[in-house]
Amino acid sequence: MNKPWFDDGNIIISAGGKRFKVHRSILAAQSAFFSDLFSVADADGTNTSDGCQVVELHDSPAEVADFLRAIFDSSFFDANPASKPPAATICGVLRLAHKYDVPYLRRRALAHASRLVPRTYKQFVDRALTESTADTYFRLADVALETGVNWLLPTVLEACARSLIYAPKVRPPVPEATVARCAAGVEAVQAAGDERIARLFFNTTKPYCLPLRVNACADSFRELQGDWESQLFPAAGRSWKDCENAMRSGLCTICFPAMVAKNAAWTEQYWDGLPAMFGLGSWSTLESERREDLRYSNA
Repeated sequence: MNKPWFDDGNIIISAGGKRFKVHRSILAAQSAFFSDLFSVADADGTNTSDGCQVVELHDSPAEVADFLRAIFDSSFFDANPASKPPAATICGVLRLAHKYDVPYLRRRALAHASRLVPRTYKQFVDRALTESTADTYFRLADVALETGVNWLLPTVLEACARSLIYAPKVRPPVPEATVARCAAGVEAVQAAGDERIARLFFNTTKPYCLPLRVNACADSFRELQGDWESQLFPAAGRSWKDCENAMRSGLCTICFPAMVAKNAAWTEQYWDGLPAMFGLGSWSTLESERREDLRYSNA
């Protein structure tokens, strides 16, 4: 059911030139907004087609289609975590479930969105925000800002800020206001990356080191400084893994673990400070908000 259309439907929802014929009683039962809207339309006697009321929505037709399918087709937007709906579907359903006051569907969309982003330090390090494209995180940022879901934002805004650092000329697929909110964190993210590089490579005056390896490790440190000074951006990720591999082959069995430990300490401090970096309070406050938003789900 790519385009919700029931021959026995009695209300037509129109968006962007696309029409969806559905059952008004079901839609009204799920949404106080539509219940009120249909009552007003009855009183006004407005807009009919083939004997059905026509209600015009000023939303993306693709998002309206997903939103209506989520209401009328139980298999389309399953609450089961294993169903893994596409990020675009999650964002569209969340936006419209919030806008049109469908609480159970908003919770379900938030539960799916919650699984797209790291919520703990371990998840942040293990997943490194590499499972989705930059476009996904910009869309998540846009819908989280629009719907006031602050607990989704720290790692999402951080990923967007890094994308703006890596690819400043690429136009994200979201409104300028969302891009500006993401860009507000670029300076802080870049400063944290500079601090990481300084802590790892330039605050180390000499190797730690096995006595017979001092000169070799010193040479490796200098080479790493030159190779990674402009490349090692913040947060655990592929760049860090490449650097770690280079250190493993170039440093001794004392210096290498010491450098890994220094990076782990930096990364944990960076994670702890992410909410404050974007003016979002603390992780504990955000986790309380998440639990409240999802209190009837298993996420």
